[in-house]
Amino acid sequence: MIRGLDSSFDRPTPDEAAQAFAAGVRVWGGYLPPGANLLSPWDRASFEVVQRAGMRAIGFCSGWDDPVQLRQLAAEWGVLGCLDDEPGIRTGSGWQQAWLDASGFGVYGLCSAVMSVRAPFRIVARYPGFDPRAPWDTTCSPGPPEPHGWQWQGTHTELGLSVDSLWLEDWFGGDMTLDPTDPVVESIEGKLDDLVVRVRAIFGDGLSEWPLGVHLAGLTGPVVSVPELASALIADPTFIPAIARAVVQLEGSKLSS
Repeated sequence: MIRGLDSSFDRPTPDEAAQAFAAGVRVWGGYLPPGANLLSPWDRASFEVVQRAGMRAIGFCSGWDDPVQLRQLAAEWGVLGCLDDEPGIRTGSGWQQAWLDASGFGVYGLCSAVMSVRAPFRIVARYPGFDPRAPWDTTCSPGPPEPHGWQWQGTHTELGLSVDSLWLEDWFGGDMTLDPTDPVVESIEGKLDDLVVRVRAIFGDGLSEWPLGVHLAGLTGPVVSVPELASALIADPTFIPAIARAVVQLEGSKLSS
């Protein structure tokens, strides 16, 4: 079982995210854009702060937004997508299953919302007034077979930020490896192929001059070769956006030198 936090207006700084990780938090949730009827959708950089601290990022989202576009966005950002089916975001019934099927996302909400649909994971919201030290609210149902979690405390202050607290099964902090046959993953790998070609054009096969300043998952030190970069990014695509920006900056400096 692992600890999770989520927040809306408040986004952790790198120092705050590092403190959260040191305190045992392994998942932090924000809100995916465009976020119709959501108070404060996050940008990519806000999710990256969470990911760089070693936590898995959950992207809660609005049922009014396009599920196919959100599936693509969540995959590109390396975020675990989750439909926020709380009252007041998208009301009514009958639309949820088709939306979840199109997105492939999990579902978050009150017991009646999360147990009335098929989803790859479920997060139930109920606030008992004490720390239950459990990843599921058994007053809702017995623990479902899918990975599950419990948002057991609503708005409160931690690390100086306004957050909610969750207990989650270990699955939520686990392997970020993606299915290579998924069209979304194929799109990511196409972007990676382009990055590798452009990096090789700048440095050949050696990256010793490349000031990335990041350590990728599964590596014990800085990336030192293009093949190593490729295999590391396939294993952990959450670094692709930052590396893409680094490549653009390097290309610009190379042209001006």
